[in-house]
Amino acid sequence: MDDARLAEELRLTIGQLVRAVRSTDTMPPGEAAVLGYLDRGGPMTAADIAHRRGVSHQSATKAVKELLAQGFVRTEAHPLDGRKLLLHLTAAGGDRLAEERDRRAESLGAAIDEVLDSGERETLAAALPLLARLTTRLRT
Repeated sequence: MDDARLAEELRLTIGQLVRAVRSTDTMPPGEAAVLGYLDRGGPMTAADIAHRRGVSHQSATKAVKELLAQGFVRTEAHPLDGRKLLLHLTAAGGDRLAEERDRRAESLGAAIDEVLDSGERETLAAALPLLARLTTRLRT
């Protein structure tokens, strides 16, 4: 298989895998994404989140409003620009995100257990560093 075909097959397969895993989610994708960004990146503004997600400021703000109402995020004045609000993940938001991540991992883990034999699991484990290297390269 040539590199272009391999790249396309990898893109399709990983995309299908991600969508299948996310099908177990119980939160709207935008809300889960906001919680994930705050968990990984620390406090940020709604504009920062919109930029990272590649969505409109309005879309990010809508998700943030829902999360505020549920107590999953809190706001404070931005230390460098008091006109902006800095969003923080709350303990409840961290717990809710952990539930979603656990549900995803359990679903994927069950599929791995049911479908792959021990040799295939080893092959999959050996591929993880390769996928991580590709991800790093694509982010730079």
